Formats: sequence, structure tokens, C-alpha cells
Amino acid sequence: MVKILIVEDEPNMRMGLCDNLEFEGYEVSIAEDGEKGLKMIRENQYNLIILDVMMPGLDGFGLVRALRADTRTARIPIILLSARAGEEAAIEGLNAGADDYLTKPFSARELYARVRTHLELARMRSDWVEQLERANQELEAFSYSVSHDLRAPLRAIDGFTKLIATSQADKLDDGAKAQFARVRHATRHMSQLIDDLLDLSRVVRADVKR
Repeated sequence: MVKILIVEDEPNMRMGLCDNLEFEGYEVSIAEDGEKGLKMIRENQYNLIILDVMMPGLDGFGLVRALRADTRTARIPIILLSARAGEEAAIEGLNAGADDYLTKPFSARELYARVRTHLELARMRSDWVEQLERANQELEAFSYSVSHDLRAPLRAIDGFTKLIATSQADKLDDGAKAQFARVRHATRHMSQLIDDLLDLSRVVRADVKR
């Protein structure tokens, strides 16, 4: 069941939104102000949030910023509602971190369309993240497998080369010793490349820091 939270201080608007969305089959919860809405969001999981801009205490913009600053709620789709029309008001809402902006009054059909669109986009984003994580896991598993298979012959080459170079040192001329040294240098270089491959597989799983 898709869960939607409505944060709206005006009773008639709040109940109208609730009735319309429940009619469409969504599970709807309501909060009368921003503080209560923030508490409910932190205690429950919602698929989408619809919230009014102008509310006493914590307004819509403040609530959006609080949600976007928290990794647990940063990806929840948010639709802002406001009686302020015009491009400037919409841009302000989007800059605050909202996904969409609806100007009051709006039709039920427009509300349904925006809600369906953002729920579908959220589902697609979730699928993309899941696919990316699965691909990263496969890359890491492949890298470990390749590194294990490559290290075994490298250790053998390096070990036997070292053995011959030391045990037969009195029988080798300078040219032969130089060739053995080149072989050992190449094995160490290949080992470093394997380590780099493993580091690359881990990079995609690490947090990006400036």
C-alpha cells in the first residue's frame, strides 16, 4: 500500500486532499503543522509527502530542508502547496528541495497526475539504485575472483625466479641477473595492478568526500 502524508494547517483543504487521495486507493495520514509532520515522518515510512508552505511554527520550506538534510528522508518525493502563484514562488519551493509545486486552487485531476508521476519516478529511482548496487557487488566479486586467480601464478613466478637468482648466483653473468631482476620487477608491477583493480571495485562503494 502506498502511504502518503499530508501536512496542512487548513482543515478543509486537509480533509479534501485526504478524501481525494483515499478515493484513489492511497493510505493517507495527516498532520496539522510542520512540527507534527516532521515527528510523524521520522517515526514512519511514507512514499510521498504533500505539504503546505504557509504554516505556523515550522513552515513548508523549513520542513523540506529538514527532510533533505536527513539521509533517511532525503529521497522522499515532496509536493509543496501554496496560494502564492507565479514563477518566483515555484522556484523558491524547488530551490528549497521540493520535487514539485502546486498553486492553490488546483483540480483533483492535476493533483492525481502529480502524485502518480512522482510515485513512479521514485519507484524508478529505487530500481536504478538497486540495479547499481547489484552491479557493484558483482564487480567486487569478480575483482576478488580475478585477483585470487592471478596472484597464484605470480607468486610462483616470483618465488622460482628468486630461488634461481640466489641459488645459481655464482653461475649467472650480469646479463642473466639483470633479466631475472626484470622478471621479478614485472611480477611486483602486476601485483600492484591487481591491488589497484581491487581498490577500483571499492571506490564505488565508498562515500564521496570533498
